[in-house]
Amino acid sequence: MICVLSSTKEQVEKRLNMVKLPTLFIMGTKDPDWSDHRAEAQFISEKLSAKLLMVEGAGHYPQTEMPEKVTPVILDFLKSKLN
Repeated sequence: MICVLSSTKEQVEKRLNMVKLPTLFIMGTKDPDWSDHRAEAQFISEKLSAKLLMVEGAGHYPQTEMPEKVTPVILDFLKSKLN
């Protein structure tokens, strides 16, 4: 697992190919970091070969803003990896 807390977008992009584990990528459609949320989410999820969850109306922290939408998807993703 790579934990990036203070890297630039360019630094993070260079590391995306290093991720080798199954990944669930979650992004809110109102995340202020991106002007084209869907294009960015598509780019990142393709680079990671990740399952993508776009949370309609959520901002930068969809897991806290809308846990009722995010939690079931996270749990299903984790369960699928245990089998």
